[in-house]
Amino acid sequence: FCTLLGARALGIVTVWRVANQLHTQTASRTMTSTSEAKSVSRYVADNANKIIDFVRSYPPEQRAARFGHVWRSVGKDRDAAAVAAAQDSLTEPVIAALKEGRNVRAYHNFVAAAFESGRAGASLDKEWESAKERQNSIDLEKLQVALGQAQNALAKEGIRVALMSISEHYWLTGDFQNAMKHIGRIRETCSTAEHTAAYCMQAFQF
Repeated sequence: FCTLLGARALGIVTVWRVANQLHTQTASRTMTSTSEAKSVSRYVADNANKIIDFVRSYPPEQRAARFGHVWRSVGKDRDAAAVAAAQDSLTEPVIAALKEGRNVRAYHNFVAAAFESGRAGASLDKEWESAKERQNSIDLEKLQVALGQAQNALAKEGIRVALMSISEHYWLTGDFQNAMKHIGRIRETCSTAEHTAAYCMQAFQF
């Protein structure tokens, strides 16, 4: 669990920051003044493959957020042509990353926004949405059954583990309110310092 949290903590360093660092390094080698530096969107468009490869080095559950951050960041640029080129280069990777996850709402909202912006490759996969929603429902039902069994057996450790699994499921599917609700219930099941530490780490992670 600690290893997973450590990996996710690294995700705090955004792709924008990394791209900006790469941009600065490149600029210092190839340009004589900051006024000659490329716009953010132009830099992303010209280095899309490098950025895509970098983001794909993240754990699957982090990739969509990293891609999405860059996609939104370049949208603030005033260079309309560069924005279009940058976002077009990232739209399909963002969609692919979202489809690796379980958050159907995030996928739907991104594709709708990309389509409205006229981005290439922005089309809703309704079959994927339906299948993923069904799978999410099945997974949640299994977790709730496990929780019910643990509660019936008065197995405090089983209840704790089940609540942690349910809270993570809600978080990954985009139901943040229920995720935090179940996180709050975990505290009363902690019977050791190790349990409390794990609870705090999961709450911090969310």
